[in-house]
Amino acid sequence: MRPIPFDPTGATAPKIDARRRTSGRLHVAHDAPEMDYPEHERTYAAFVEMTKWGTIFMVVLLILMAVFLL
Repeated sequence: MRPIPFDPTGATAPKIDARRRTSGRLHVAHDAPEMDYPEHERTYAAFVEMTKWGTIFMVVLLILMAVFLL
């Protein structure tokens, strides 16, 4: 890839194609199965629950450490 010369006026600014990736090709899996949305939603709900309870646990742990170790 050749470097783009600097133009302070912006007259020769390159056009950016949002569909291009770093390799210059679209990455599309044509043989990918259809997405299982119910399973995706269950996985996301489990992730949110684990994050919530993990955060609550860490806050409680920090409070207990502050009370008993300081």
